[in-house]
Amino acid sequence: MGYHLPYYLFLALFGVCPLLTAQIEFPQADRKKKHNIRIGFEAGVDSYFSDIKKPAPLREFNSEPVGQYGSFYNEANQTFMSTGVGIKPEFFFGKNRWGISTGLRFSRYLTTLEPRHDAFYWMNAQEGLLTDYLTICKFSQKSYYLGIPLEMRFFTNRRDLPFQIYFKIGSTFNCRLSTDNEVVFKESSMEKYAGAVDEKIGKPDRFHVYIYPAIGFKIGKYGKGYSSWYNLEFHVPGILLQSNVSSFSKSKTGLGAGFTVQIPLGRMAPIGSN
Repeated sequence: MGYHLPYYLFLALFGVCPLLTAQIEFPQADRKKKHNIRIGFEAGVDSYFSDIKKPAPLREFNSEPVGQYGSFYNEANQTFMSTGVGIKPEFFFGKNRWGISTGLRFSRYLTTLEPRHDAFYWMNAQEGLLTDYLTICKFSQKSYYLGIPLEMRFFTNRRDLPFQIYFKIGSTFNCRLSTDNEVVFKESSMEKYAGAVDEKIGKPDRFHVYIYPAIGFKIGKYGKGYSSWYNLEFHVPGILLQSNVSSFSKSKTGLGAGFTVQIPLGRMAPIGSN
């Protein structure tokens, strides 16, 4: 899967949503019936607190031509984040103040690790007193997941308002589809060792679970019952239940945000109604 795939999906989903809202036509019989299901098209991003995991062959960085060593954890930059798009139907109950949703979500988890100075040392081979090192300027790991989210939210106000606060608890069960490890060597002559380095880096766990309590804001009123909703929410914070979601990070918590456009399946009763 290519690097830009999530962003193409994002543009496709949110470019089509306004057209769907304008073009949907419901049978005459359905116009008299009030539905309580909305289809949502979502996109989101989460950034995780850095906690570096160092693969066994990775040594301290080389900051001086003469080979002096420095502190690895103080002299390395790491980023660990995820982006995702998905589709989720949401069912409303309890006078439409409660909602429960599930669906499918495609996510990409990206980790980068690079020295603040010259390069990392990577132990390639060792024989007796001789050790062969590679010099590496940057590591990048991209993992792609297909997830099943399960979320429940509650609207704080008893009446239907054009701007409304809600609280949510959500989780996603993710299955890893593929992982790409990329290595930038200091010298181009070392690129022939990329396969050996990739093998030693390894892959994250096949499955992981992400839990995220959230606070959000709904924009959109009942109107004639066919109006779209726009939801902006913030994860405060999200929690990764597995430790091996990245080969370069031991992060367990993070902060994130998500945006969802929701389209009703027919004429929906307003919040607070029976």
